[in-house]
Amino acid sequence: LKCGVVSSVSPPLRKSDLETIVVGPEGGGGRAIRISHHEMTMVDVCRELQIGKTTSTTTPPPSSAPTTRITTILRPYATAYNVTTLLSTTLSPHSTITSSPHITSTTLLPHSHISSSTVKNTTLQHRVTVTDRSSLTSCLVMDDTAIGPHALLTSSVIGPNAQLSAGEIHASVLGPLSTSHHQSLLIGFVCPLGRVNVGYGSRVGSNHTLRLPDGEFWN
Repeated sequence: LKCGVVSSVSPPLRKSDLETIVVGPEGGGGRAIRISHHEMTMVDVCRELQIGKTTSTTTPPPSSAPTTRITTILRPYATAYNVTTLLSTTLSPHSTITSSPHITSTTLLPHSHISSSTVKNTTLQHRVTVTDRSSLTSCLVMDDTAIGPHALLTSSVIGPNAQLSAGEIHASVLGPLSTSHHQSLLIGFVCPLGRVNVGYGSRVGSNHTLRLPDGEFWN
């Protein structure tokens, strides 16, 4: 352990605030996916999506649960080295964080790895790698997925065995064996079956200059 600051988020957060990802359109009718446990599969995500139904708002209703200070936990054989700020994060056995500026409210399952990246409110399942100046906020990333270099993900669920780099993904669900690369942009895209290849210059789900979802695209 070699870090600048190791602490918990202040003020305290509700645990439920870290367990919901809203995908699809931002301007009303977004789909809230409740992250009920860290080992969720794409089948569990499909159940949460409730295909054919939408929520009334883009955010879940306020929780009445009491606030709980979520502490930083390092399990045996976990490593955090040259991390500037490590807040309310759980490192499972054999998970590693190296040379990263800010890691906040994140769970790393065994053998996952973050290097030179910023991650917030995210769950990384087994053997996930996030590298080379990538940024993740409010995401669930499933087993054996590689993210980086220069990937930007917000409010998204990524299936297993995906490869995402040099592009942006917002408010989307990408199933297994998906790829994005070469400065692509994906917004409000829902494809739980996966096998999606977002190539050079692609702009999917955006019909304006703002990089925010205003609609929803299913595949």
